[in-house]
Amino acid sequence: MRMLCTIVFCAFAFSYLYFYQADVMFVAQQAASEGQTHYEALPGAILITLALKLLQIGIFSVTKLYKRFYVLTYFPSFLCLAILTNVCPDQQGIFEFGAWKWVAPLLLVLFMFVAWVAHDNQSLEPDLRHEGPSSQLIWISLLAMGTMSVATALVGNGEENYHMRAHMENIVFHQTRQLTEMVDTMGENAPVVDEAAINKKLMNKDLPGFARHLARHFSVSQPMPHVYAEALTLNTRFSRNPQVYWKSKAMDAQYDEFVRMAAMARESVDVKAAFKKKYSESYWYYYYYVL
Repeated sequence: MRMLCTIVFCAFAFSYLYFYQADVMFVAQQAASEGQTHYEALPGAILITLALKLLQIGIFSVTKLYKRFYVLTYFPSFLCLAILTNVCPDQQGIFEFGAWKWVAPLLLVLFMFVAWVAHDNQSLEPDLRHEGPSSQLIWISLLAMGTMSVATALVGNGEENYHMRAHMENIVFHQTRQLTEMVDTMGENAPVVDEAAINKKLMNKDLPGFARHLARHFSVSQPMPHVYAEALTLNTRFSRNPQVYWKSKAMDAQYDEFVRMAAMARESVDVKAAFKKKYSESYWYYYYYVL
């Protein structure tokens, strides 16, 4: 039973963090550290899962809950996971715990009370009907683990628009690291590129401001991150008097295809799904479809 609970918890926590909440965790860590550190999906999911499992082991060693009550020792770990994936900064980058400031302590006090009562009544627990993989204990534990997993997923940030914005912020960050590496190779004559300011204007869809800021510190004739090229394409096409004029035949062709497919997507559900799959990681999709 303990092994099964470990497998279920670790599989859920890792999958939830790696496949669903990685971008949200990236934005949360960026805001919490004020840009000093960043979150990587794979090592982040592994380390957090291990930390939460170690927390459960610590809770078990203190509470000494066995049999049907053993599964309760996972509650603090699920609670921490819910808080981590629910506490997210707003669009101004302000990182707050909100209602968790009083909800989390209240839930922990309630857990300690339940654990104390359960520990004192373990001797009164009736014997199990039978043992083995199909035992009553296994099904009770699986039901409890499933309930806590569903509750955690429901509490975590599931807003599609926020996930898409966080995903674009993650893409912008990792692509602009290429710009930093390229500038570093220039030696003493390297320009000072304020990535944070450039990316903030990009995420706020301030294309004229983004283009001016980029051109002030960096030559747009040089190779640049793909997301920057997409943003400059929009700025050149639709600004009445663009101070930064940037053209690329290949990028223009890609944008024309994007527009054609977007028009078709309004008429067909299948095309809409294909359109989102193809362009969801482009800045164009973010600019037009993500609030």
